[in-house]
Amino acid sequence: MSLDRIEITPFALIVGDILQNRRTGYLTIIRPPLRKELHWSQGELVLITSASPEDSLADFLVRRGVVTSERAAQIVANDPTTAVSKFHETGLLELAWRQTLLREWMTSLFIPLFSLDEGTAAFTEDSAIDPEKRVFLQSTAALVLEGIRAITNGLVLRRSLGDLKREIAQTNSNRFNLDTVPLTEVERQIASALTQPQTIEAFLKHFAHDSVTAAKVVIGMLTLGLYGVVELRTQAPPAISFDEMQRDLELLAAIGSNDQRSLRAVALSRDKYCSVWHSLNPAIDFKTSFTVNP
Repeated sequence: MSLDRIEITPFALIVGDILQNRRTGYLTIIRPPLRKELHWSQGELVLITSASPEDSLADFLVRRGVVTSERAAQIVANDPTTAVSKFHETGLLELAWRQTLLREWMTSLFIPLFSLDEGTAAFTEDSAIDPEKRVFLQSTAALVLEGIRAITNGLVLRRSLGDLKREIAQTNSNRFNLDTVPLTEVERQIASALTQPQTIEAFLKHFAHDSVTAAKVVIGMLTLGLYGVVELRTQAPPAISFDEMQRDLELLAAIGSNDQRSLRAVALSRDKYCSVWHSLNPAIDFKTSFTVNP
């Protein structure tokens, strides 16, 4: 089980990890009195349950005027994950209309979570719930982008961006494509503008006239994995020639320890070899332990 504080890891980042890694299980969100469980299958959202009666499918259908309170009682059960299957069993309405209502219900529960500024999130790896208990969304990615667009809390937006000094670049996502994700025309223009690695801060400066939209685009692209953080790589140390080291030592022996050239060569060799060996054995201070016998 993985555990996160939403104050540190905003909801968008948590969802991004589940999407990109195609995780299966359930994500529990707790911010008293709120408690919701989001069920995932291979990185796709398939169901949301809530401890609040007003979040239930039955209550949603009554508010929409689709069913009476008496008919809605048929959907209520001790196990909240059976609500979808019970709704289908009632035979109310056509299947396409039932699917539309289920997607609207899921959207109403999911979107507000992106604006949470505190709480606890715990993801538990588990087997996926049965297909008959699921809500089949047309696009989890579209719902995620809608949730990010709905964020109005500036603090949540700032936290979701993370370190502005990080360099980002477009990636070859194995799940989504920049040309096909449901972006508005303005959002697509912003997303396509990242043609080379830049810091988040520098990229956002290009859109000072619409910085909020640009920030949401960056968050959305990072969440879907279409942008990635450029990892800093240290240069590999130069290749070490031990044959050259051996030749240098033989030269020292031939010159002799009383020659001034020998003293200079010893100093040079000592620095050179100590640095080589120290890179291989950092715990040892060879500059103090390495000695040359005359």
